[in-house]
Amino acid sequence: MGSALLLWSGSVTLQLLAAVPLAIFLHQSYIIVHECTHGSFLKTKRANLLLGHVYGLLSLLPFYCRKYEHIRHHTWAGNLIHEPATRRAMAKFLSDDSWLDGALKVCWRLWIPILSANEHLSLWSLPYSKENGLSSKQLQNCFRSIALTVVGLVIVCFLLVYFETGLVAWLSIFAGMFFFFLLIEVYNLPHHLDAEVYDSDKAMPLWKHDALTRSGTDHGWISKLLFLNFNRHVEHHFYPNIPWDRLPEVTEVLSKKMPEPIVTHEEWVWNFRKRNAGIDVVFAKYLHFLRRRNADA
Repeated sequence: MGSALLLWSGSVTLQLLAAVPLAIFLHQSYIIVHECTHGSFLKTKRANLLLGHVYGLLSLLPFYCRKYEHIRHHTWAGNLIHEPATRRAMAKFLSDDSWLDGALKVCWRLWIPILSANEHLSLWSLPYSKENGLSSKQLQNCFRSIALTVVGLVIVCFLLVYFETGLVAWLSIFAGMFFFFLLIEVYNLPHHLDAEVYDSDKAMPLWKHDALTRSGTDHGWISKLLFLNFNRHVEHHFYPNIPWDRLPEVTEVLSKKMPEPIVTHEEWVWNFRKRNAGIDVVFAKYLHFLRRRNADA
């Protein structure tokens, strides 16, 4: 609502500033979709599905595609062979294409969120992938989600045109989308890229996921209200279906039961360090795995 008021305020300055609350709103929508994929945001399955589709539209994601892929992520977290996002990123970006390699390095240094944007696009094409691992019913659900999301986005675009959205407002919308994808990278990548990886056809049990993921720093009400405790990522991987508002309880219990404290990163600090270090340093273990697999082949 705040973004809409700024976009149609008539003030160029306020319209440009609308990109900030819009990015936060889109990111919150993305996190709510995440909660709905686990069926933990509302009390009933039907309510979570309905809300997941609504917020999927708002975060530019077909809900069922996101749901099925995310469940596989929890099953195969840290696995270099079967974790879907890892497999896609390695296949596309860690290749022998020198032009693409150079573009990735530039984007990483300049904080251009090409990784999260690619992951979004990949979810739209999930049903067409040969390695999607979906049943026929799941494929049908994905196609329905894509159709519903496309219709919803067409309606949104029609309304923007109908209400004579000006050039500055359109620029602000695209800027908000850019910062939305950047927020996804800033808060998602530190949760996994520094953790352990493995290459096996056997999934790691949930109680060992503290080795495969990292939590983010807790910033009190900001983490709670703006990010729905998304920073408590190790806790979430231990108990994927625990609602977001109960994750602090999990943190407290684990602090008493675990022999070592949960490894945490300050997400923005992590990003500043890793982007300055360069993409080759960040993806070194993934590159090593690819080279070893190619050598074995």
